Amino acid sequence: MSGCIPALKSGVLARRFSIKSLTNRLWIPIVLVGTKDVLIAVETDDEVKRRFDPYKLEPWTMNKDFLKLLKTIETTLPLKLPSYMWKNRELAEWLLERTDGILSEIIHLIKLGAREAILSGEEKITLEVVKRANPFE
Repeated sequence: MSGCIPALKSGVLARRFSIKSLTNRLWIPIVLVGTKDVLIAVETDDEVKRRFDPYKLEPWTMNKDFLKLLKTIETTLPLKLPSYMWKNRELAEWLLERTDGILSEIIHLIKLGAREAILSGEEKITLEVVKRANPFE
């Protein structure tokens, strides 16, 4: 089974065998996540295509779910002080604006902010900390 994983990561044409092998061996649902390239790869093989239904995730928007996401992410950060990112509307809107609501970008900026908060000794994420940490600001 471990031999199948590199094939999935590397995009080798053996993905059909790898996916089929995984689903047949594990007897658990397999979820593929990725960009349009993954969708294209899946659609090139009818057998693989039949096993997966595409579902497009929409970008995050300013709502209760996004604020809940920020609260959840904050619980994973190694900071000594609470940041209350979900209560800071200005910070939440700034994150959405800079990332177009793309989850990986949101997390990336928060990680940069956490790193800056630790290095600066502030130990919490604020809008100012994340702006300082953002190389494109």
